[in-house]
Amino acid sequence: MHTIIQDLQYAFRMLFKNPGITTVAILTLAVGIGPNSAIFSVVDVLVLRPLPFENIDRIMTLEMSPEGHPDEEEGASAADFLDWREQNTVFEQMAAYEVTNVNITGIGDPEYVSGALVTANIFDVIGIKAAHGRLFLPDEDEHGNDQVTVISHNLWQRRFNGDPNFVGATMSLNGGNTTVIGILPADQPISG
Repeated sequence: MHTIIQDLQYAFRMLFKNPGITTVAILTLAVGIGPNSAIFSVVDVLVLRPLPFENIDRIMTLEMSPEGHPDEEEGASAADFLDWREQNTVFEQMAAYEVTNVNITGIGDPEYVSGALVTANIFDVIGIKAAHGRLFLPDEDEHGNDQVTVISHNLWQRRFNGDPNFVGATMSLNGGNTTVIGILPADQPISG
């Protein structure tokens, strides 16, 4: 133990004797440790920890590849999805989503947030229930009945102060009016 203490004392004396080398060593460690920590945090959330969905081992994502480019992925068109769903004999359910950004106006200051256009059964597929209000009904997939939205718990708390009467409120998304029918639980990975 005495030898370790002497070695540490010697190391600190040498570091203080050469401040330029010490600075470079500390910056090198910081540049190496910072990105590694960030990357591990992302890997931990996306790979090591399972997503908090029911039956995650039974959920698949289907994507298309451009002809001649099997390593590239692109989303499917709405027509392709409808064909897949109609001809499906393998999956219990099929749902579709398209990640997009939306402008919220009409209540408070305008805000640009992440969102998604989804089929009505998306929450059934991933096993999420509404914390407040309800989720989409099957006929709300049809044009004209689709002016409803479900918001994340995070957005509800941050922008609308967790107003318990917010379900049923009308807000504007990208210039069109929509009715908030539900709020997701706080423990879901869907933010907003």
